[in-house]
Amino acid sequence: MPRYNVIPDILTLSTEIKKIRNFSFGESLREETGQSLINLNFIVNNSIKKEPNLNQRYHFFWGKHDCPSIYYERRIIGGIFAKMLFEDSREFPTITINKSYLRWIRVRTNNIFPPGIHLTDIITVKLMEGGFIPLHCAAVSFDNKGILIFAPPNTGKTLTSMLLIQNGFKFMSEDITVSDGNKIYGCPFTSTFRYYEEFNSKFARWLSLTATKVPFLAPFIEPKARVIGDYVDREKIKAEAPISSIVILERGDPKVENLNENETFRRILNINRYEFNYYRNPMLRVYSYFNKKLNLNSFMLKEEEIMKKIIRNKGLYLIRENNPDNYAKYFKNLSV
Repeated sequence: MPRYNVIPDILTLSTEIKKIRNFSFGESLREETGQSLINLNFIVNNSIKKEPNLNQRYHFFWGKHDCPSIYYERRIIGGIFAKMLFEDSREFPTITINKSYLRWIRVRTNNIFPPGIHLTDIITVKLMEGGFIPLHCAAVSFDNKGILIFAPPNTGKTLTSMLLIQNGFKFMSEDITVSDGNKIYGCPFTSTFRYYEEFNSKFARWLSLTATKVPFLAPFIEPKARVIGDYVDREKIKAEAPISSIVILERGDPKVENLNENETFRRILNINRYEFNYYRNPMLRVYSYFNKKLNLNSFMLKEEEIMKKIIRNKGLYLIRENNPDNYAKYFKNLSV
């Protein structure tokens, strides 16, 4: 089974599926690799079924106290079922789903989560077990100094990171970044930049516009998979860098100001938890019921601890602009 780079040297995913919808760390998998610090399996197998020892029911889940496996089965329609088995092996945690679950569940509805969301939330927990946290931000580097770019959704952080590359900065991430509190590590296989006109064909732009105007069609509209390596030379991409500065982007009348650590923490924690909802994931909740070693509240505290470490003694800035094309022009004047 192919093993793909998700976060270089930190996370790999072994799977036969090259496109995983709703997978925040990169829907389109490209580069095959060897093992890294954290390794997971994502398998599609129509023959999965509940293991006999998982004899305690919790809503649509089956588990057993102190057993590192959880089984899920729920009717989609008629004789079509969504099935999933999560096995929390120390070396290779594995999610196995059936084809119907992968094919038909593309959005969260009636507390049924798409497989890609489960995969995202499990990886989030595994990263935190390894001393990392995912961050909902773009990242660039300048003179080997890492700059994190946070913003509420659809503010312009992806566009800003792409514009900065054209002005001497190195690309690290455009939507999701990982940190241990000291360094930042890029997630180069996300592709939210594909929604920007300058990176797409007319047909792809039409698909994106249709998805925007008719939201319920969005899960079934799939532009051709693209990753940053399709647009940017490898020498302009950097895998890791020490953290120098944090910039928060907002829409509004033009303004640049310094932020204090408390206000920066408040804002970026809010942005992060808008994206990462692992603590609300029903499968992880059920797993933690049967396995007390998985304490989701402790992970939330760990997330806050590492985030405070990221902020400490760094340059902290707010940039406000009405036109997202203008954010990038301020960066070289910051003390990064």
